[in-house]
Order: sequence, then C-alpha cells, then structure tokens
Amino acid sequence: MKKFWDKSLFGLRYAWKNVFFGKLRSLVLLITFILIFVVTFLIISFKPLVKEYFYHNVYEEFGDFDLVLGIDANTNSRFFSIRNLNNDQINDQIPLFQINTLLTFKDSDYVKILAGQLSDLKKLNPKVLTTELEANEIIINRYIAKKFNLKTNDQVSLQFDQKINFKIVEIVDNQGLLTNNSVFIDKDSNLQYFLNALNISGFDPNVLKNLYNIVYLDVADLSVVNEIKAINDFKTLSLEPTYNHALLEQNISIAVSSLTVIFLFVLLAVLFVLQSILAILFKKRIQDLGIIKSLGGSKGFFFQIILAEVFIYVLCGFILSLILSTFVINIGLSFLGSNLIFYYDFLTILGGLGLVLLISIVVLLVSYYQIHKTSAIALSKDNKLITKSISYLYLLVLVVLLLLNLFLNKNIALRAIFTVIIVLFLGFFGSKLLIQLGNLFKRNGTFKLIAFKNINQNKTIRHNLNIILMAFFAIIFLSITIADLNVSSDHYIKDFETDFLITNIYDNNENITADIRSLENVDKAEQGYLFRNSSILGTAWAIDYLFSVKAENVLDYMKLALDSSALNKLNGDEKAYIVLSAKFNVIDGYQLGDKITLNINHNYPEEEFEIAGFFEARTAVYAYTNMSKLEKYQSLAKNTIFINANENRSDLYQTLINKYQSKLYYIVDLDETLFLTFEEGFKILDYFTLIAIVLVVCFVFTIINNSTLIFEELKPIYAKMKVLGAKNSQLVLMVLKENIFLLLILLISVILMSMGIIPNIMYTFVIFKVYYPFNFSLGSFLIALIACIVIYFLSYSYYFYRLSKINLIKEIKLNN
Repeated sequence: MKKFWDKSLFGLRYAWKNVFFGKLRSLVLLITFILIFVVTFLIISFKPLVKEYFYHNVYEEFGDFDLVLGIDANTNSRFFSIRNLNNDQINDQIPLFQINTLLTFKDSDYVKILAGQLSDLKKLNPKVLTTELEANEIIINRYIAKKFNLKTNDQVSLQFDQKINFKIVEIVDNQGLLTNNSVFIDKDSNLQYFLNALNISGFDPNVLKNLYNIVYLDVADLSVVNEIKAINDFKTLSLEPTYNHALLEQNISIAVSSLTVIFLFVLLAVLFVLQSILAILFKKRIQDLGIIKSLGGSKGFFFQIILAEVFIYVLCGFILSLILSTFVINIGLSFLGSNLIFYYDFLTILGGLGLVLLISIVVLLVSYYQIHKTSAIALSKDNKLITKSISYLYLLVLVVLLLLNLFLNKNIALRAIFTVIIVLFLGFFGSKLLIQLGNLFKRNGTFKLIAFKNINQNKTIRHNLNIILMAFFAIIFLSITIADLNVSSDHYIKDFETDFLITNIYDNNENITADIRSLENVDKAEQGYLFRNSSILGTAWAIDYLFSVKAENVLDYMKLALDSSALNKLNGDEKAYIVLSAKFNVIDGYQLGDKITLNINHNYPEEEFEIAGFFEARTAVYAYTNMSKLEKYQSLAKNTIFINANENRSDLYQTLINKYQSKLYYIVDLDETLFLTFEEGFKILDYFTLIAIVLVVCFVFTIINNSTLIFEELKPIYAKMKVLGAKNSQLVLMVLKENIFLLLILLISVILMSMGIIPNIMYTFVIFKVYYPFNFSLGSFLIALIACIVIYFLSYSYYFYRLSKINLIKEIKLNN
C-alpha cells in the first residue's frame, strides 16, 4: 500500500511539475478549460433556468392565489357583485375593479387601473409602504415611472368621463398586481368617478361597494370551481386558474426545445474543441512517455501522470467556471429585469463535470491506445511525422453517404440530421485535403521548405486547425441565430394586420361598428369573434387567440399566406373551417381535410372544424375560423370589433379611448397586447442573445489561446532559423503566408459547412417537436465571416510581436 501511495504522490508531483513548468502554456490550457466548462454549464443549465424563470415570474405576480373570477372578451357583463362569493374552501380573495384608460403626464398612454382596498394590494405587493390611500391618490410601479419620467408627488391625470388629477404617493417595484402598465387607486374613495363614467346616478355609493369585475381567489382545493360556477351570479363569468399551467409548460417547452437545438450544435463544437485541446496536450507529453519507458517505467504510470495533469486543469477550470458562469447567468437575469437569483442544482453540476471528464478520459484513452505499442526510442523523438493520410477515402465515403441520404431518406428530420453530421465531417476531412494545395508553391521557398512542412506534419497545427474551424463555425452560426432572433421578434407581432380591437361590447354591435367606420383615421372596421385560450381536445395544445372576422377579405385583418382554395373555404357559410399554423402540419402531422375539436368556452365546449389550410408563422398561438359566417353561431353576439387605422394610428387610438372608454369597453392596442403576450418569450430570446454573445466571446478567446499554443510549439524552429541567419522580416513574411494559407483553408471549409448545415437546422428541430422557420441571412453570414477574419489576424498580432522577441540562447538551451 505504501508503494502505491508513494507512486501516486510521485505521479501527482510530476504532473504538477508539468503544469507549473510551462506557465504560459498551462495558463492557456487552463483558460481553454474554463471556457469549455462555461459554455457547457451555460448550455445544460438553460432548460432548468428557463423553467425556474417562468415559474418565478408567475409566483411573483400571483403568489398563492390560484383562481381568477371575472369578465373577459367572451362575456357581456361589465361588473358583478361579490356578495354571494362565500365558500369554506376560499382561503382569501382580492376583489378589484379593473379598467383600461388613459394616463397623462407630459405624454399620454394606456394604463390598467386597479381599484380596490390597500390591504388587498399588500397581499401580493408586500413592499408597499403606504398605510392609507385617499381619494385622488395613486400608487404606480417603476415601469410606468420610467416610461413617463415620474417621481413621487407628481400629478397625473386619468381619463374617466373627464380627466381627473391624481397625486403619486408611492412608486413600487414591478411585482404582484403592479406589473407592466398597472396602477392602483382606492376604489371606495374614488367610486364616484366610476359611476360618472358609467352614467349611473341616483344610487347610494355604499350600495355599490360590492361591485367588481375581477377577483383573485386563494382556494384550499380546486374542486371549489364547480361550486362557484353553480352560483347564479357567477354562471356567465370566467373562472380560470390565475395562469394556464398547460400553456405555460407549452411555452417553456417551445422556448427550451428550439433554443436547446441551437445550443446542441454549439456544444458539439465545444466537444470538438475539447478533443483537439486534449490531443495537443497528449502530443506534448509523448516524449515523456519515451523517457519513462527507457528508464523502466510502465506505460500505465505515464497514463496516470497525464490523467492527473488533465484532472488538475479540469478541477481548476470546473471551480472557476462555476463562479464565472453563475455570474454571467445572474447578470443576464438582471438584464431581463428579474430579481431571480439562480444557482446550479447538483444534477446540472454533476452533468457538466461528468460530460467534460468523460470526453477527456475517452480522448486520452484513444490517444494512448494509438501509441502504446510504439518503441521507447521512437517516442523519445519529436514524433511529428504522420502516417499516410486516407482522407481521400473518407471523403469519398462521406460524399456517397451524403448523396444516398439526400435522395433516399424520405424522413425530413432524419435526413436533415444525417446531412448535418455528414457535412460536419466533410468539413474536417476537406480541410485536411485542402492543405495539399500547399504543394503548388515553389519548392525552394521558405514557405514550402519550413512552413508547409510544419502544417503538413505537425499534429499540434492540425489539431489547432480543427479547433479554429469549429470556433469559426460556432461564431458564424451564433451570429446568424442572433440576427434571426432579432428579426423574429418583429414577425411575432407583424403576423397580424389588425391595429385595434374593441371587446366586452354589451349593446348594439352593428351600430357601434357603423359609428367607428365614420370616425376620422379609420381605414376599416368589422365585427367578429375573438376567443382566448381555446384548447384542442385530445392534445396538450391550446390556441391563445381564435379569430373570426365577418369581412369578405380576411387578409385585411390577418397576414395569412393562403391559397385560393383555403380563402374560399373561409368565406363559405356551410361548413366550419379553420386555418392553423404550419407547425400543426409539420410537427403534429395534421393534413388538409382533417377534423379537430376545440373547447372554445363553456357555451361551446366541443366544436368541430375541418382544416382548410396552414399558414407560415413563427408562432402557433393563433388560428382563424369562418365562425362569423356560419348560421350556427348567428345567435352568438359578435364580441369583438376589428379596426384598422390609416396613417394616423396614434390619433385614432386616442379617439377610441375618449369615445368608448366610459362605457367600459375593452379598447385593445393589438401590437401592445401581443407584445405583452410574447414578452416572456422575448425576454428568453434576449437572454439567449446575451448568452450567445458570451459564447462567441468564449470562442474568440479560444482562437487567441490556440495562437499562443502554436507559437510555443513552433518557437524552437523560429529560434533555429534565426541562428542560421534568418531576419525578422523573413520570419514575419513566412508566418504571414502560412496564416493566409491556413485562413483560406478555414474559410473554404467553414463556408461549405455553413451552407450545408445551417439551412437544415430548422428541419432538425422537428425531432424535438419544435417548428421554427430558421432564416439564413446572407448579410449576417458575410458579417460573421468578416468578423472571423478580423479575429484570426488580431489573435496573431501578438504572435508576430513575440516572434521578434524570441530569446535565442534560452530556446537553444531548452531544446538541446
């Protein structure tokens, strides 16, 4: 046992000596391992982070309140009494009178007024310090304060039947009830303003104190839903969970799955970098193995030494990367405006460490197996010569496999995945073959005699070529992804042609529609239906917005790329038709003519529709039907007016608010509503963009680090050339030619890889049940390519500086 421990301690000291002796090389390797761990942790933590982020936001807004009772676009009530809202299963409740109206300071914009009791507000906003809220006093959040440049004691006006001034008594965090564009006032002391706006007179205000239009409920058991719905006063009201769990999980799944696929490609690049880095490290220790074998040491002892050395890098990189990546993630969350503090769970830490260790051990074992039978004398030499390449054979096999896959594989997702894998390997083998173009240079030049020989025979340079190739590809891929995500944020909203909606209409819809059409700045206005959160029976999917407009031309209100057959069906009045996002066709396998059943609301729980077509969209949150034209639904009052503005959109918005707000109609700016609907998704995209930028920076540092490794590898050769009379200018010119040659090989390889891989990315998403029409932007591609060229030459600028500062005496002593 003592012999074992002595041997182990000696091996550990020997490994530490290797790390400590080559300080610069060790620092570069350590930084590379840190970057590899950071990228790995950022990627594998993405799913738990997104899930925690979504649920944290839900709890921040609703706390322990499970249900919300109120009116919505599917009901015709304006308010209701909570006098009979009594049940032993109800632990607590927050009744509110909620309306949307205009807030004016220097500028004007729409806000949501929450009117209730201050004590109720504090149930979800415990940081509110105000102890008493009087008439004409208001509490706002920091979002609105920043938007209007407001501070405490400022006077703002709210539009009821007329403008009423309110004094800001407190500005609170965006939390609980006061999120986004919400403000709070006391209901009882300001009740008269609501009555005047509703043209209600002759009533004692005390009689109307129980009137609200939304109530949040904290219940002991969700079975109380049926009991509440059985009460006559609440039968026609909406009673739903405060958040749609299925829809939330759906949104999490979509966000995680689509971006995880992108991360997987980046992780693949990271693993290739790790493999090449370890191969470089192993190559540097081969001479040690020869010496150990010459002195009678075992091959296994050498493997223990190099394993210990790698473990030192892994352990240090692991600890430092945990700190760094946690910092990056929490900076990202702060950037999104979240107060969530993220910590890695044990499984994520174990997974990241295990993945890097597993790859490291496998690479070392493979490298060790390749040379374990080599003689001690051969190992003691520099061992730069490589065996005859069979890359031509590999290349031929890969090309044949690619052609067979493209022409014979009918499964679109599998075809895309196999294409990506084959093209990836084609890039590696192709770059090796392109090196042979160096034979075209004249034989008596320094490039052909020295530089090309190094490129062709030095394993470190070959591995470095692989590292930079993957780094280039990762930078290009992430850059194109970032550009695509920035564009897609606009597409989510621009899929809709409608500017405004008016909902919760309880009187003559046709007269109001005619009245709106006569308003200045109105281009078009039409009646129709809008239903929220309609679930597709038999699936886990829900449709956020189900539209139907009475207009003959549905394209006036929705941007639908449909053929004439689908449009004719939507204009028909004999059969119920629906058009869905292409996601339902590509992912779920629905075809034209298939039937689906929707649970629209409590009055229409099982409505069957035939699929008339599919439209291309970044999201599956909306669908379109011809319900407004069917006889079956004529008894159902049109609950929405769809309005398109002309050039003066903002003026029309103000006109609609001034004219119809007092009737408590919901006047909806669709762009703003959709933005709020997708806001969390946009934040995830913003977070991904931030992480992608960090990953790009990591790959940039990887390129810089590897230029240092290459210099350390070739420094003895440069020193010998100087001793033989080579001038600095000759060395610089040779190295410049060498790097231009390598850069051309890299650019050709990465362009071919990108052209083969990136267009197939969107089809690989299908395996993960995600439909994401990924756009290949030529402009973004060219910018990323130019960035790679600049990064490459910047990384070698320090290389040229060190080339002129080589200490000849020191290098000759070290290498003799």
